[in-house]
Amino acid sequence: AMPTAILSQGSALGVILAVPALNFVIVNYGWHYAFGALGIVGLMWSAAWLWLGQEGPLAEIELAGLREQRVPYLQLLTSRTFVGCVAATFGAYWALSLGLTWFTPFLVKGLGFSQQQAGFISILPWVFGACVVMTTGWLSQRLMARGVSTRMARGVLGATPLIFGGMLMAAMPHVDGATTRIALLVVGSGLCGSIYVVCAPMIGEFTPVSQRGAVIAIYGALYTLAGIIAPVVMGKMIQASGSLLDGYMSGFTINAVIMVIAGLTGLALLWPNTERARLQAHQAVAPEFA
Repeated sequence: AMPTAILSQGSALGVILAVPALNFVIVNYGWHYAFGALGIVGLMWSAAWLWLGQEGPLAEIELAGLREQRVPYLQLLTSRTFVGCVAATFGAYWALSLGLTWFTPFLVKGLGFSQQQAGFISILPWVFGACVVMTTGWLSQRLMARGVSTRMARGVLGATPLIFGGMLMAAMPHVDGATTRIALLVVGSGLCGSIYVVCAPMIGEFTPVSQRGAVIAIYGALYTLAGIIAPVVMGKMIQASGSLLDGYMSGFTINAVIMVIAGLTGLALLWPNTERARLQAHQAVAPEFA
């Protein structure tokens, strides 16, 4: 869990560093130049990757994969823990995608901040989320070292913050003051980071090594569908509302409901510590599907 938490901080660090810099470019030179700046950074990253990137020591992993019995993908992709991970992370990614697409416009057009002010405020969810991710990774490993089941140390630990985050976001339309609303949004959306830390390790618990990459890739492809749907839903709510602020509040309320449902679904379905045995038993009963 802890290596996963550290790895995932790359995206958070990128946003924390990029948003103020891009905001400066937009304010002083226009949004066209922001795309150019991103292109230059992308080329620099590609050059660094070509120079420094290399495959790791895969021999032991490949050997372990050869010793394991493969499980039909249909069983893996319909297992309760896989479905729970997709559902829970879908709700978290819904909040993440709104943070990337609509948070800054909400600050400017909904709450009246300047573009420059919004640029600095918009990194707050990422800073808080980074703290949540690192804390979750550390706590998960501590719990497992003390003998706590992965159901609790990963499943419950990852899904529960989604519920609390959704409840905080649901309170936004019912409070006054821009500062209070921003605080609820920052904390509510930031709590979603817990699920990203635990789902890949949970899937790895019951997925054979030789199939792990494919299953985790499918998991990623499914939950990131929220990134396509969420911004459109928010846009529709803004268009259909009488005022911009009411539209944003409606959109964030939908986000809150989805987060709570996602968290409850995760609590119900995330049982990684018993998933491997259940799949093996199912395979033994129905070997013809292998």
